[in-house]
Amino acid sequence: MKMKLKDRILRLYKAGIIHIFLGTFFLKVVSFFGTTFLVHMLSKEEFGILGYMENIYGYAFVLAGMGLSNAILRYVVLGKNLEEKYSYFILSCKYGMIWNLFLSLITGFISSLFPHPAAYAPHIGLIAVLLTGLPFQYICDCVLCNERAMFANQRYVALSLCVSITAIAGKMFGAGIWGMYGSVLGQAAAYVILSVICFYASKQSYYQEVRVVSLPLKKKKEAALYAFQYMITNGLWAVFMLNDTFLLGRFCAPGVIANYKVAYTIPGSLTFISSSLGLFISPYFIRHETNRAWIKRYFLYTYGITACFVGTGCLIIGILSPILIRVLYGEQYLDIVNIMRILLIAAFFNCGLRYTTANILASMGKIRYNMLFSAMGMIIQIGMNVLLIPRYGAEGVAFTSCAVYFFMAVGLLVVFYKEYWK
Repeated sequence: MKMKLKDRILRLYKAGIIHIFLGTFFLKVVSFFGTTFLVHMLSKEEFGILGYMENIYGYAFVLAGMGLSNAILRYVVLGKNLEEKYSYFILSCKYGMIWNLFLSLITGFISSLFPHPAAYAPHIGLIAVLLTGLPFQYICDCVLCNERAMFANQRYVALSLCVSITAIAGKMFGAGIWGMYGSVLGQAAAYVILSVICFYASKQSYYQEVRVVSLPLKKKKEAALYAFQYMITNGLWAVFMLNDTFLLGRFCAPGVIANYKVAYTIPGSLTFISSSLGLFISPYFIRHETNRAWIKRYFLYTYGITACFVGTGCLIIGILSPILIRVLYGEQYLDIVNIMRILLIAAFFNCGLRYTTANILASMGKIRYNMLFSAMGMIIQIGMNVLLIPRYGAEGVAFTSCAVYFFMAVGLLVVFYKEYWK
């Protein structure tokens, strides 16, 4: 029995799960400390304004590349040879880039006409600067998806860390020179440089002597439809996350947004557990998507492990939250302890229970279920937030998150049971 356990651990190590887990952990650490340092570099009001503007950028990035970067992770895995794999990769980069240039222009135009609250309207130029980096951030995402599709876990981790550290460093360097305006300039410049380096590295590693072949129209349509469905699914989920900050901005002052974003930072970092396991396991579920016995067995393993790790993390952080807030963010943010604790419960429902089911269903092409529950969750979220935010502020958003994540986690689990157990 001991040898069997040892062999399993060794097999998982060789497959790259440790690299992905540690890599995703360090990505969250870099992002976490980047946000922590930025909190100290900007005033509470500036941090709130920047959060509002980055939130609008987030709405635009939902549509980045029409979702074609997601097609890489599935169709490069399924590609019969290097030529076909490379063709899917270039298809996603090329047409995604064209769409992103158009998207940036349209988003900038619409945001300039939108009636923003008085506290944010004078700083609308921040969005235009952020949008210049959107097409290049998308190319970085395409390269990272290609690394995962080629099962190059160590390279994926290395490039992910490089992208994250450079983007955050650019943001912090800019903030040190010119406040919140410098932070968005530094971030955009970093993505321009990173996109060139990452694309070249991927080309040299896998496709140096490979040529693009003409994919059949049927395959192009299949990949495009999958990408669009995945974009809608991820988009609904991303918009779901973005709506909280947007609605806070409509009803509350920048300081409330700053409180919410700081309170969310630590609970949000727990996604490294679920996302690292999801990144590792999803290509294997694609390979075995017709083997129901394999799916049932490894779903239970993944679900149980994720729930245990996320739940333990939430409990420990909840107990230590007053100390963590005082040490990391200072006395001015001690009023967010209750908000953080509520968001930790929401994080357990989201990362510990919902994510695994949603990720595996999406990997195996069952995207429509994620779309359905994301849409229903968003309707509930908007309704509850409109009722609760004016009265409870950021705590109202946190209570809403708990209710909606729990609903989505249970709903997707019921769907999975019907699909693979009955």
